[in-house]
Amino acid sequence: MLRRLDASLCPARPICYADDLQSFASSLPGLQDTATLVSVCAMVFNLSNAVHKPRSFHYCELSAPPEDPEYLVIYSAGWIPHTALIRTHGTFKSLGVEYPINQSDSTSRHTMKHKLLVSIKALSPSNKRTPGPST
Repeated sequence: MLRRLDASLCPARPICYADDLQSFASSLPGLQDTATLVSVCAMVFNLSNAVHKPRSFHYCELSAPPEDPEYLVIYSAGWIPHTALIRTHGTFKSLGVEYPINQSDSTSRHTMKHKLLVSIKALSPSNKRTPGPST
């Protein structure tokens, strides 16, 4: 309920959104604990968790990705479990910067290198046109 200027109450429509929650953990069980805590908080505060949207990544550095697929369990209202697979290839974007998930994945490196070269070429002085003398 919201309070009007005349002090009367009126119903409030859903207007609150939390977006792009980032959580880091040194282990899968630690990340699962965080996902479970977020699910519990969403239920306690009567919020819905967009269980179809999570993007989870296992940053492998130079080690090989795990052989068996990894996943997180995220709960929706009624404590209904949903699984979110954890990616080990490709890139992810954080605060506007793209990072390769697996350093040994040549596709990720190639994609990042290509985007960087396009940006450098766009900024290079040889691509900027200078206006000619005005007549």
